[in-house]
Amino acid sequence: MLRRLTAGARAVHAGVVGVVAELGWRGDGLRAGVRGFVGRVVFAVAAALTLTAACVGVVGSMPALRGALFGRPFVGALVILATLGLLIALGRLCCRLSSRLAAAGFAALAAGLGVALVPFARVAARSPVAAAIGVGVAALGVAALFVFGQRTRRDLGPWAPRLRMALVGALFALAANVVLLREPALDEAVQTVLAVVFAGHAGLDSQRLRQLYLARGERGNLLVLGAAHLYFDLVNVALALVGLLAGPR
Repeated sequence: MLRRLTAGARAVHAGVVGVVAELGWRGDGLRAGVRGFVGRVVFAVAAALTLTAACVGVVGSMPALRGALFGRPFVGALVILATLGLLIALGRLCCRLSSRLAAAGFAALAAGLGVALVPFARVAARSPVAAAIGVGVAALGVAALFVFGQRTRRDLGPWAPRLRMALVGALFALAANVVLLREPALDEAVQTVLAVVFAGHAGLDSQRLRQLYLARGERGNLLVLGAAHLYFDLVNVALALVGLLAGPR
């Protein structure tokens, strides 16, 4: 969704900058607006992560509910597929929804992902120190690249095809390893690549959000869309690093 909007946003952004220069305005108002928007995005991501963690904790602490959801493989698969379906629907419809409905969809997505991550969290809990290190490194890395995307004047657009190719290659390697090879070394290499890819996406998405906000403000539920992208960048980096440090999934 962000990729489809960014090309036009760059041209509009260039026009905005030109108008600002013509008017002799130093851009303090624009910078303040961007800072406020970014702050709201970060707050929304923090709220979504809190909701995800709460759902992991609640479902994980209730053996009967956990058994009902994940005692049978097809039920757990349905939970995961429903979460993926909600993710796809939110990505396609977010711009058309009301702000409240888009926010509710994002909250439902964060809660659904929390439920889907319960089995992974139970595996990670066997190595709590390694899991905590993985989550901490993920948070710091994504935060650093998000700030870099906001601050840099370099166009990060060329990162997109490289990250996409790396992601596709890593997913193929992961599938082959799970089905055929089952090599721990390959799993570690794939987790490392996935962590780098989604960390790179954090910087790329950050710059795209800034360009889109300068071009069109918060229209089209840009706040929810940006928070969802950053949320999934962070979750995927954390999953990859925890999987790398705390053992196999």
